[in-house]
Amino acid sequence: MKSFRLLLLIMAMLLTIPLHADESGPIAPARTTAQDWLAIIDAGHYPQSWQAAAPLFRNAVSQQVWEDKLAGVRGELGEVVTRKFCTATVTQSLPNVPKGDYVVIKYDTHFENHQQVVETITTKRSNNGHWEVAGYFIRKWSVDSPSEGPCQ
Repeated sequence: MKSFRLLLLIMAMLLTIPLHADESGPIAPARTTAQDWLAIIDAGHYPQSWQAAAPLFRNAVSQQVWEDKLAGVRGELGEVVTRKFCTATVTQSLPNVPKGDYVVIKYDTHFENHQQVVETITTKRSNNGHWEVAGYFIRKWSVDSPSEGPCQ
């Protein structure tokens, strides 16, 4: 019985290691950056979201184009009802962008007018060590196409 308890204790300790590793690495600050930036968008402050984004983002799309496209998409979707964290992937390379420290974060988001949406936010560590949003993508899915389901 004593060895069984010891085994359970060791297993419990091993299960907590990845959680602590994630919190001490880039994921926690990248997620905070993504959540803060999404709060700006959710409040309808589209110009501020563009200004708060990484230079990589701002060089890829003008402020006016960003505001127009975001207003169209988010206007169609309506208000956020729920947003659930799905995944965070740490990488050093992504297509068509310079190498660097990136965390790609996905959320399963339900809007008032469309319940099946995946939001993908790409964050990049800047030269001063802070995390900034370098990309944002919204993908609708439906129960009719489960292979495109939440956070896949």
